Amino acid sequence: KIAPKIISTDKLAHAAAYFVFCTTLIYGLNRNRFAFSRAVLTGLTISISYGFLMEILQYSFFPHRYFEVWDIVANIIGSLISVLVSYFFIK
Repeated sequence: KIAPKIISTDKLAHAAAYFVFCTTLIYGLNRNRFAFSRAVLTGLTISISYGFLMEILQYSFFPHRYFEVWDIVANIIGSLISVLVSYFFIK
């Protein structure tokens, strides 16, 4: 029963959104004279922190919305895939 929750359209959408978000951050930071490794570390920190914060805020302020650990996991996976792709195309 857990597998459908982990691999769902919602989780793929989270991963895709954070892939784009983190890639954009890394590209922008690298363009603004950040060393690639520093751009990656900063981009990952921002995107993962933002994803975690959004889960907390939606749980705290919006009725019928839930804090989902699997959403955070999907966000992190999308961000990490972004680092791999950025290494080949941005660096």
